Amino acid sequence: MKKWSGRREGFWKRETMSRWKKQLACAAAGLFLGILAQYSGGFDPVLKDGYILNRNPLGQEEETYLLEVRGLADSREPERLELILEAEQYTEKEAEAVYEQVIGELPGYILGDNPSLEEVRLPLKLISEPRNMG
Repeated sequence: MKKWSGRREGFWKRETMSRWKKQLACAAAGLFLGILAQYSGGFDPVLKDGYILNRNPLGQEEETYLLEVRGLADSREPERLELILEAEQYTEKEAEAVYEQVIGELPGYILGDNPSLEEVRLPLKLISEPRNMG
């Protein structure tokens, strides 16, 4: 009786190694193409300069941008859009922190020439907006 030890095992190892090599080559090619796409994107002036819109700081007016967009509604001509970007706004945590700060500093703002709020002899300097808070 013959055993199929040599040829069959060698065939299986060769097939398995070939499959691993193909998978490894495919993964390496995908990684290479991904890195190439990221690297080449930096050379495109549209990608570098065209995708960042800066908001105005707190307390300033909104900013209006005119955009030219290609590929909308199956038209070959670029569409012109107007985008109104509001100025930065406080998050809830930031607003709470500023509120606490203003409440702490408010007596110093309104005292004027008075020694304390318990001893008011001169007019108070009432304010409508806190200074430097936005």
